[in-house]
Amino acid sequence: MFFGINLLRSTHLSGMNSDGIKDTGTQDNSTLELNYSVVDSVNIGSHQSSTFKKLVRVLFVDHTSKLSGAEIALYNLIVTLDNTKYLPIVVLFTDGDFAEKLRSAGVEVHILSVQNNIVNTRKEKIGLRSLTRWSDLSAFLSTTRDLSRLISKLNPDIVHTNSLKSDVIGGFASKIARKRLVWHIHDNITPEYLPKFAVAAIKVLARLLPNVVIANSHATLSTLNLPSSKASDVIYCGVHIEPLPPERGWHSPIRIGIVGRIARWKGQHVFLEAASRVHARFPDTEFVIIGSSLFGEESYQEELNEIAARNGMYSYLKYEGFRTDISTAISELDILVHASILPEPFGQVIVEGLAGGKPVVATAGGGVLEIITNGETGYLVPMNDIDAMVSSICDILEFPEKSKNMATRGRVMVTERFDLAVTARALETLYTQLLNR
Repeated sequence: MFFGINLLRSTHLSGMNSDGIKDTGTQDNSTLELNYSVVDSVNIGSHQSSTFKKLVRVLFVDHTSKLSGAEIALYNLIVTLDNTKYLPIVVLFTDGDFAEKLRSAGVEVHILSVQNNIVNTRKEKIGLRSLTRWSDLSAFLSTTRDLSRLISKLNPDIVHTNSLKSDVIGGFASKIARKRLVWHIHDNITPEYLPKFAVAAIKVLARLLPNVVIANSHATLSTLNLPSSKASDVIYCGVHIEPLPPERGWHSPIRIGIVGRIARWKGQHVFLEAASRVHARFPDTEFVIIGSSLFGEESYQEELNEIAARNGMYSYLKYEGFRTDISTAISELDILVHASILPEPFGQVIVEGLAGGKPVVATAGGGVLEIITNGETGYLVPMNDIDAMVSSICDILEFPEKSKNMATRGRVMVTERFDLAVTARALETLYTQLLNR
């Protein structure tokens, strides 16, 4: 008996075709044309009887190849899908770290050649004016056309878009190609995150383009204000639950860290101000900032440097920059802090910290409220409240046994609710329902 063995092997394609599509990094268990797996093979005398099952082809679309939270969450889902039932194919608008990570996992990746303004325009800058500029409108129309052609060529059963740019472009392209469409929303659709025009446009398009909308939290989904008649669901971003290493005491000095993109709304400035006060009470501590700033956020990095210099923090402050091995980075900490000053759409790094058995202090807003129960599985503090953050961190340091028990409860909760296998099965159920509609 053989399971999940493909009859056909794909050929490696490289270079750019007439549609501006670069085909890269296909794998042994896929083909661009037909994909069948042998699910049962039995010898009967001199004959062999086989039952074949067609794999469900899911085309995932994302505009970027930078590894941020949404892309890491997508990668985790793709590699956890049941490969005896689903064939994931990925289209990206740029090549880079995310594409390489997918290829290394044996996932078929296509790079759609697009104009720079499609990729480089930040979501905070998207507005009505961008649609009135011919260069932006032309880029949008040509990208939509090329993506619709690629969708038709790859002939997926489902298109699953994973970012706001890919939601909109992939939404129109999927309509043209007449394919079922899933929108995956990872951002709060509010004026605090996006220009007002973009907020209004996305809310309207969410009702018109996708067959189903999924969000990374109930908090995120609620910002879309969808009618009850619109198919929607919440599928949390799951994590791999790894065995914990043998128990040991805290590092000396005790390592307290924050993980994430360096951006004002992520609150690294709040973390630094709190860190200087905590260190005054507990000198055997050091503070770690893991993450990097994106283009256009250099001034905020300079502001952080000024805070550190003003408080004389460089002897006990470390910048570790961008890291792809988030679970390892968290394992090297003793306490994890989340300091966002706006409601977090979900809080992936919080789940990672709890899964790693770490005491967590997080700001209370958005999807974070769906993860942590204050005082039971972690500490919640008001957003932008330095005093409350200092108090909670110091409580963890002062009462380590209490903190250890809280972290244990947090890991149990994450195992039950946020294990990647649980979230992947939820997505598969949604796919089945969509195909049966």
